[in-house]
Amino acid sequence: MTFPGPGQAQLPDATPVTRSATAQATASPGDVPPSNRATYSQIFRIGEFAAVIVAHVISMLGTIVAEVALTVLVYQRTHSSVLAALTLSLVFLPYLVGGSILSSAAARWRTRRTLVLCDVVSAVIVGVMALPRLPVAPIFVLLFMLGLLAPVFQGVRAATLPQILPPGAPYVLGRSVLRLISQGAQVCGFAVGGLLLVAVSPRIALVVDAISFLVSAAILRTGTRERRPPESTSQQSLMRESLGSVAAVMKLPRLRKVMFIEWFLPTCAVAPEALAAPYVSHLHLASNMVGFWLTAIPVGTVVGDVVVARLLPTRWQRRIAIPSMASTAAALLLFVVQPGFSIAFAFLVAVGLGGSYQPAVDQELIDASPAQLQAAALSINTAGLMFFQGIGFTVWGAIGEALTPSAVVTVAGVVALLVVVFFHPWSVRHAR
Repeated sequence: MTFPGPGQAQLPDATPVTRSATAQATASPGDVPPSNRATYSQIFRIGEFAAVIVAHVISMLGTIVAEVALTVLVYQRTHSSVLAALTLSLVFLPYLVGGSILSSAAARWRTRRTLVLCDVVSAVIVGVMALPRLPVAPIFVLLFMLGLLAPVFQGVRAATLPQILPPGAPYVLGRSVLRLISQGAQVCGFAVGGLLLVAVSPRIALVVDAISFLVSAAILRTGTRERRPPESTSQQSLMRESLGSVAAVMKLPRLRKVMFIEWFLPTCAVAPEALAAPYVSHLHLASNMVGFWLTAIPVGTVVGDVVVARLLPTRWQRRIAIPSMASTAAALLLFVVQPGFSIAFAFLVAVGLGGSYQPAVDQELIDASPAQLQAAALSINTAGLMFFQGIGFTVWGAIGEALTPSAVVTVAGVVALLVVVFFHPWSVRHAR
C-alpha cells in the first residue's frame, strides 16, 4: 500500500537467492523452477502470490479513494489549501521513522500475523477518522500513526515475496505486478475517487477504505501461510537492532549503490508531477488538464514494466538497465525547450518508459543483500523510496517558486543524469 497505511518500489557476495527450508517444505503446487523468463500464468498459479495481489488491489482501491476523501474533508473543515496539502505530505514523513526504527520487524515477527494485524489496526484508525465532527488535529495525529504502519507492512510483504516466488525471473515479474497495480491505481484511481465523492460524503469514503483494509486482512489470513522468523540470539531491542541493521546495510557499497539509484532517480522523476498544476497554469490551460498530466508517467511506467519484466530475459533486463536510467534523465532534460502540453505529455510518457530499469534493479537488490540482512534491506529500501519521493515533491515545489516549471524539470534532468553517472550499481561489478 502507499497512502497512509500498510501497502506501494536489485553484485561479489552475490549468490542466487534460495528459498528458506520452511518455504521449500510448504511449496505451492504452482511453484515454478528458476528460469530466465517467467509468465503471468506461472506466478499467479502460486496461490499465496495470488492472495497477496488480490489483497493489494482491494486495499489500494480503498486507499486511493481515501486519499481524495481525506484531502476534501480537511479542506471542508478548514478552508485551508495548506492544510489540505499537508494531508498528502504526512503520507511520506512516517517512512523515515518507521523505516529506520522498525526495519528489523520483517526479520523478527511472524509474517502473516504482522500483515493481518497491520491491516486490522489500519481499519480501526481510518474508522476513527470517519467519526463525525472529529477535529483536524486528531485527524493529522491518526494519519501519522497510520503512516507508521506502512513501512512495516510493506517491509514484511517485500521480505515474504522472495519466499513465495522462485528466485530470478518469477520474483522480478512478481515485483513488477505490484508496481503495475500501484501505477494503474494512479492512472484511474483518483478519477474514481472524485466520482465517488459526487455520490457520497468524504466520511463514507473513509468507511469504504476501512472496509477494504478488513477485506485485505481476511484474504491474507486465509490465503497465505504463517512464516516464523529464525530463532534470534540477539538481546537487543527492536529499535536498536533496526538501527544496527540500517548501519550494516549502508556499509555495503554494492547494496548502498542499488538503494541510492532506487531512491534518487525516482525523486528526480517526480519533478513534473510536483509541478503539474503550475505547468498547466503556465500554459494557460483549464485546471482539469492536471489530471491528464498526472496520468502520463504512470502510463509509460506500466508499458515499460510489462514489456521488460514479462518479455525480456534476465540478461537483457540487465543490459538495458543503464540506458533506461539515462533515458529518464534525457526525457526530463528535453523540457529545456519549454514544450506545450501535447509534446510535454509525450516527454512524460518517455520518463515513465525510462523506468524499465526497475526489474534489473529489483534482482540486483536481492543479489546484493546478504541473507541475514535481506529482510531489513528490503524494508529500508521501500521506506527510503517513499520518503525521498516525498522530499522530492517538496524540493521541486520550492524551486518552482523561483524558476519556471520547465526550468525546474530541466534541473531535475541534470540531477538525474548525475545520479545515473555516480550511483548506477553496475559500476562496482565492472570495477571488480
